[in-house]
Amino acid sequence: MTNDEYNKVHRRAELLGSAASGEPVLKATTLLSEYLTEAEFAAEVGRTVRTVKRWRALGVGPKCVVLGRQRLYRRESARAWLQSLEEDAA
Repeated sequence: MTNDEYNKVHRRAELLGSAASGEPVLKATTLLSEYLTEAEFAAEVGRTVRTVKRWRALGVGPKCVVLGRQRLYRRESARAWLQSLEEDAA
């Protein structure tokens, strides 16, 4: 491995925060970081993906964004939807 190749690999490990670099893993902030996949949303609310799909078909779940074939749920929309389900204790 040449010196340049070694430097590229080492720099990439630093950027990714790999265990090889000895540095903590830092998660990059991206445009999609505030969104959950369908599976992640289902796990967050303790339901199956099938249930989430059924909610969507019935129009009772939170709104989602379609990006290609993937459905994404904005965290804030999911929170708002959950809050809308709250009942008054009477």
